[in-house]
Amino acid sequence: MKAPKITISFVPHLTFYMNETKRQQQVARLIKEEMSLIFQRTGRTYFGHAFVTISGVVLTSDLGEAKIYLSIFQAEDKEALTDKLNEGSWSLRKELGSRIRNKVRTIPEIKFFNDNTLDEAARVDELLRKLKNEEE
Repeated sequence: MKAPKITISFVPHLTFYMNETKRQQQVARLIKEEMSLIFQRTGRTYFGHAFVTISGVVLTSDLGEAKIYLSIFQAEDKEALTDKLNEGSWSLRKELGSRIRNKVRTIPEIKFFNDNTLDEAARVDELLRKLKNEEE
């Protein structure tokens, strides 16, 4: 008898999305799109040859602060890269403000966080693979 196949899916930051208002979701989507464009244009300045994607944006209820979660690949020190982005967040906020100033009243403060969801998923997958091999 074969063991059942186990599939695990991760939805990053789902707990945050469930409690957000429609306006928070709209502004978060707008920030994600515009920051993606900013990173495409000026990203090499901050992260060199690392591959960075925005996995999620979470806004506070007053829309005053945006937490931007990044998935970082091909970088040796992910925390240093995140710290570098946080140090330069004022210039990124200024660029973001020039792009969305007609769509929001205030430009939120931005903070960057490393999203380890994919790393954790790979770790769990590896543990499950080892467990399956031990059973056989």
